[in-house]
Amino acid sequence: RGLNSNSTFLKLRILDLSINAFAGKLPMQFFQSWNAMKSETGNFTYMQRNLQPSMIYKGLKWDYPKISEVFTIIDLSSNFFKGEIPSVIGDLKGLQGLNLSNNSLSGHIPSSLGNLTALESLDLSLNKLSGRIPQKLIELGFLSFLNISYNNLTGSVPRGKQFDTFSNNSFEGNSGLCGEFLSKKCQDSGDKWGKPSTHQEEDLASPIELDWKIVLMGYVSGLVIGVVIGNTFISWKHVWFEGNAKRKRRPSQRQPRRDSSKTINSKTTVSS
Repeated sequence: RGLNSNSTFLKLRILDLSINAFAGKLPMQFFQSWNAMKSETGNFTYMQRNLQPSMIYKGLKWDYPKISEVFTIIDLSSNFFKGEIPSVIGDLKGLQGLNLSNNSLSGHIPSSLGNLTALESLDLSLNKLSGRIPQKLIELGFLSFLNISYNNLTGSVPRGKQFDTFSNNSFEGNSGLCGEFLSKKCQDSGDKWGKPSTHQEEDLASPIELDWKIVLMGYVSGLVIGVVIGNTFISWKHVWFEGNAKRKRRPSQRQPRRDSSKTINSKTTVSS
C-alpha cells in the first residue's frame, strides 16, 4: 500500500521505510505535516531512548549508538514509489539527509530542493527522473554526498560550490548529461567546459575572416590609389624637369648684344 496522507507526525525527525514494498505516489500532505523537519534549530542533545538504529546515510550504512535530536533524515529507498517528487519537500529546511533512490519516480527534479540549506546527503539514483539538474542545487552549501545516477537526466551539469567536488560516479547512467568532469563532454553548448558546436565554431571564425577581408580590400585599394598617384607624380615631375631644362638653355641661343660705342663712332665718321 501507499503512504496514508491522513497520518500526522508533528515531531517526526527520522523516517526510515527503506527496503520494503510500498507503492503509489508520495502525497504532498504527508510531508506538509512534519513541522519538526521545517526548522533548522533544535537542542543539540541526544535522544534518551536506546534505539541504536542502522541507516543508509551518504551512501553508506551507519550504526547510530546515539542520535542527536536535531538529526533529520528521510529514507524511502528501495520501494515501488512512482510519480513526481513533491515540491513541498523543499519546505523541510531542517532536513539533513534525503534518500529516494531505487524507486520508479519520474518527472523533473524539483528546484525547491535547493531550499534545503541544511542538506548534507541527497540520493535520487535508480529512478526515471528526466529533464535538467536544477541550477539552484548549487546553493546547497553543506551537500557532501550526491547521487543522481541511472536516471534520464539531460543537459550540462551545473558548476560551482559543492558541485565542483562531485565525481563522474554521481552522474553516470544518464546518457544525456555532459560536463567537464564527466566522461561525456558537452559538445553542443557554449559552456566553457564544453567544446563549441560546428555552427558556433563558424560563428567564432566569421568575424576574424571578415576582418581579414576588410584588411585585404583596404590594402588593394591603397595600392591602386598609390600607383595612380605615383604615376601622376612621375609624369608631372618629368614635365617639370623638361620645362625647366628648356628655360635654362634659352640664354645661350640669344644673339650677342651690339657695342653702342662703336655705333656712335661710326655715325660720327660719316657726318664728318
